[in-house]
Amino acid sequence: MKDNLIDHLYTQGLRAAQDSDLTKACYYLSLVLKVDETHQFSRKLLGLCLFRKGNYEVSFQVISELKEDYLLLRDALTYKKAEFEKINRVVTLQKYKQALKVLGQIKEKSALEYNYEGCLYMILNKKNKARVSFEQALIIDRSNEEAWNYLNHLPISKKKWWFYEFL
Repeated sequence: MKDNLIDHLYTQGLRAAQDSDLTKACYYLSLVLKVDETHQFSRKLLGLCLFRKGNYEVSFQVISELKEDYLLLRDALTYKKAEFEKINRVVTLQKYKQALKVLGQIKEKSALEYNYEGCLYMILNKKNKARVSFEQALIIDRSNEEAWNYLNHLPISKKKWWFYEFL
């Protein structure tokens, strides 16, 4: 019975991750680990989903239990922290364009980084670019409440309705 529950929850989490619904995937995979904290596939997938969402610290904690992936994630987390510290220093000085340049150098952005980019574009009153950034965050995680909230404050052109119906 316990194995059936674990299989069901893991399958739900895997499907949600495949559907780019990382919030939902994290929910199901966390439930698996509450039932069986040694379930390696759930731990690995949860860590990757959290990392893609931009929850780097929690991702690091989840994957730290996996010996083989721990060092790789630690290096990636160290890089992401350094990038975010650099961006935050520039934003504190109100140099938003420079912060966008730093964000632009990141090769594979998380949903968090796209949200941050969108906010910077909103500050600079570049609404179309802000919209694109928030949409990119939704492509990564279609349940991203922060991106949806920001998009509610931006006008939608009739040409863009297809995108929101897709999600």
